[in-house]
Amino acid sequence: MSCPDLPLFQRWPQLCQRIPTHPIGHWPSPVTQLRLGIGGAELWLKQDDQSGPLYGGNKVRKLEFILGSALSKGHTELWTVGAVGSHHCLATAIYAREAGLDTHLIHFPQPLTDHVKRNILAVASTGAHLHLVSRQSLPVAILRARIASLIAERRERPGFLFVPGGGSNDLGTLAFVNAALELAEQIRAAILPTPRRLFVAAGTCSTLAGLWLGLAIAGLPTQVIGVRVVDRFLTNTAAVKVLAARALRVLMTAGVKLPARKLLMRPVVLEHTQFGPGYGEPTREAIDALSALEQSDGIRLETTYTAKTLAAWMAAARSGNAEGPSLFWNTFNSQPLRLAEDAFERLPSAYQEMLGHDPRQT
Repeated sequence: MSCPDLPLFQRWPQLCQRIPTHPIGHWPSPVTQLRLGIGGAELWLKQDDQSGPLYGGNKVRKLEFILGSALSKGHTELWTVGAVGSHHCLATAIYAREAGLDTHLIHFPQPLTDHVKRNILAVASTGAHLHLVSRQSLPVAILRARIASLIAERRERPGFLFVPGGGSNDLGTLAFVNAALELAEQIRAAILPTPRRLFVAAGTCSTLAGLWLGLAIAGLPTQVIGVRVVDRFLTNTAAVKVLAARALRVLMTAGVKLPARKLLMRPVVLEHTQFGPGYGEPTREAIDALSALEQSDGIRLETTYTAKTLAAWMAAARSGNAEGPSLFWNTFNSQPLRLAEDAFERLPSAYQEMLGHDPRQT
């Protein structure tokens, strides 16, 4: 087995035989300075939106590790979960199907923005199996019970694999430890200055946890700020540290020597002010941030994750709390969505009833 040409494996070659990967992305993802300016504050962009040939965003990094493990262990049927507009579900549907895995997506509702509707059509276009647990918002405990019941019926199937929402497990976190080491290499190469702060969307937390852990391992002083975009029960300090601890355990089991206690005792910074009235609900600040970046740099975001993250930096800049260079980690996808002509007809009836009609016909 050849060793992946990734910073994680270059730093610790003993991981090559322990962590198989399934190459998907183009690395390193580019870094550029943005023209968007507020009060002279300096903002750089990490362009993970360009990370994959079929679909970009932060999920590509996670899927390289998750699919690598799944394929090496002989899994044939992959299940995962997310909101109906979930980028993780869409990315999994695209790349797991490309890898030959039978893919099942469990969905729960979220506000049906135009962006979400297009994602629903895109995921239907992949041919993945879709399962909608509810058409209306339900209490978290009930949703979890329905999802657990659906999974329990299939868990004993040969080849079955369940991947948690957002790809947030030890492998997904390690993928972003690798991403942090990639950023450290770009800083050493003088592609960008060392950021004082790094702003990234915080949902299921493995992206945040991997960057938080990886930058500390790399010895960088950058403060990682997770901008919370989902409910606190899912996005919190404990969740970040649990994911980081699990990733550390994988490394240390492979013989990597790290000061685990010191790494995990550091503070986690979560920014809660941009969440708004609920998950997926656009805020005025997010809409303004989306518009500002598109006008200044021609870069398109969405209002569930990335525009709220940029809004957090804009608020910091306006209040004078963004001195020194900052980095905005773009977790969105900038590749065009591939929509089948019969995408709406491919949807199960529950999805068609939820949408009401093919949104492309309005």
